[in-house]
Amino acid sequence: MNVLMLGTVVPEETKEYCFSMGQRTSTADAVQNYMIHGLEKIDEVETIDSIGSVRLKAWPRSRILSLKDSEERRTKGKTIGVGYKNIPFFGFRLREKALIKAAKKWAAEHREDSDAMVIIYSMHSPFMKAAKEIKRMIPSAKIALTVADLPLFMDMRGIVRKVLKRLDWKRITGLMRYIDKYLLYTKYMAEYLGLQDGQWILFEGIMDESRIVTEKQRKADERYALYAGNLDARYGIDQLIDAFSRLSNQEKLVIYGAGFDKERIENMAGALPNVEYRGQISPDEVFRKMKEATILINPRPASIALAKYSCPSKTFEYLASGTPIIMNRLPGLPDEYLNYVSLFSGETADDYARDIRKLFSLSENELSEIGLRGAEFLKNQKSSAIIMKKVYDFVKE
Repeated sequence: MNVLMLGTVVPEETKEYCFSMGQRTSTADAVQNYMIHGLEKIDEVETIDSIGSVRLKAWPRSRILSLKDSEERRTKGKTIGVGYKNIPFFGFRLREKALIKAAKKWAAEHREDSDAMVIIYSMHSPFMKAAKEIKRMIPSAKIALTVADLPLFMDMRGIVRKVLKRLDWKRITGLMRYIDKYLLYTKYMAEYLGLQDGQWILFEGIMDESRIVTEKQRKADERYALYAGNLDARYGIDQLIDAFSRLSNQEKLVIYGAGFDKERIENMAGALPNVEYRGQISPDEVFRKMKEATILINPRPASIALAKYSCPSKTFEYLASGTPIIMNRLPGLPDEYLNYVSLFSGETADDYARDIRKLFSLSENELSEIGLRGAEFLKNQKSSAIIMKKVYDFVKE
């Protein structure tokens, strides 16, 4: 079987250039790499290639005006980075055309192969159009779509953004006819998308086993709770900061990330002595900070509409670090995780403050034991090799 991943993973050369221009890699890139690593461990997979393209804000909002094509070898294949001109109004289409061209070249190279599989990461129309071209050239190819988020439940602020999102959603739903199987981050997505049993499996996330902590970690000298993620008020960051205004200065919160409400959240954090916003750092740096933290917090409320479709990949990252987690009982979180996370008793700032104080009162050994139990669960049941063998068998059927 020859497998292709369509997404945002690009060679180191492109990644380093983007980093030098202020463009950070995302958690989604890490997840796709874990998926590729898991597929590399399957004996039946002869080659696993990836075609990736960085998603940029249009120049000059992004400092990057254009990207060059790039390529590098992997264990069982190659990573192809698609270049394009990132000019206003036309960048999206130019990127799409470049992705389609690369996909057609891959299909031409594998046209005579009896087995081909394409895994798309995210409901993004340029990736789906590229997969459509592969399906046209190789009708027997199996196409799987990983649904981490539903586009219409992402940031929809601003009239222009809403219109563009809804137009793109029409394209996406039209392209779904070329998809054979779906990898869903929550079971509620199946109902929303109108999928039948047998068309989808639950794909809660993935973690490369080499990154999962197996022993007690050295913690930072100063105790602190950490939130790393999207700085969007819908995700409960306001309530979290408000909760720390009710706690002592010995109970500290550190925040990493970016998002629509970054400036306001930064100002809120700056007004409190025990809350610190430290900007945006790479996924590898975030993971190191997770391992050093005392506790990890995900304040996303269960009461908001998008909670049913919220991807629990943050829970994977948190569990892998071996640091205890406290979060709300999100409807998309499978029951098996409840033995390895602490749950908030409610969604108000007072609830958050009370429950965080309880965790801070535990000893270092107690906290370490809780965190390592979660990491062990992940390593034994949710590693990239285990998850991707399940995915491979399902898509191949």
